[in-house]
Amino acid sequence: MKLLKFIGMLLIAMIMCVNFIACGDDENSEKLDLSLLEGTWYVTHEVYYDYVDGKIDWSKVVYEASPTLGVSEPRVFSKDVDGIYYYNGEKIIINNSQFVTSSNDRVTIESLTPHKMVIAWEDDIFCDDEGEWAFVYYTLERK
Repeated sequence: MKLLKFIGMLLIAMIMCVNFIACGDDENSEKLDLSLLEGTWYVTHEVYYDYVDGKIDWSKVVYEASPTLGVSEPRVFSKDVDGIYYYNGEKIIINNSQFVTSSNDRVTIESLTPHKMVIAWEDDIFCDDEGEWAFVYYTLERK
């Protein structure tokens, strides 16, 4: 009987060890190299999805376009000597690859390389009749 109790406790201890190992930090540990952010970027592809009640409707593309590189309005990211970042001249604070613009657009930098960036943009400029935000994915490239 003591052997069964010992084996049972050993089994529970093993399960708990596996459980704690499996529940480690799931956060993406990769940090963006923000030095790559600085410069002038142009939209080369954009997709607007419907965004209703805080959920993206991936089946409903509201608008999609692929402008020629350099034709779209430039998006300029810069940094001053104090390490403060700016987007088109307005101060932004980047926190875990996210920032909010002065017009309260919420932006997430999904990927960033020296020549290409993908951002997810919750844009309140393109609202439907109910005031829902359009969710936009932009692919930007340097000219």
